[in-house]
Amino acid sequence: MLATDNRLAYVFTHPEARKVLQLLEKGAVGSYEKVRTSLGLHPQEFQRIVHRLEVFDLVWARAPKGARWEGRRIRIAFELSPKGHALLETLQVMDRVMLAHREELGPRTVDPLVLS
Repeated sequence: MLATDNRLAYVFTHPEARKVLQLLEKGAVGSYEKVRTSLGLHPQEFQRIVHRLEVFDLVWARAPKGARWEGRRIRIAFELSPKGHALLETLQVMDRVMLAHREELGPRTVDPLVLS
């Protein structure tokens, strides 16, 4: 099984995906552009990340309540799904375990993986 086939492995090995989830957790719902620019991601890169997170059912893309058409589009907002919340909780536990064993695992192994 590849890291791209498993939601936990994907988010664990892609810090930018984890940052998207953490940002949504803090703000509950975030506009597409607001989330993307706050992370400093290129639009295509952000689109790929969000697509993968949607496939794993970790985020939901929806038109916010009261959204209006802006020309030919409606601004989309994202929110963390219940699976996304559960995954972030799991990653927080993993972070605590890795930090507790930082010396045995080695700082160069642990530090890039722990974001909390």
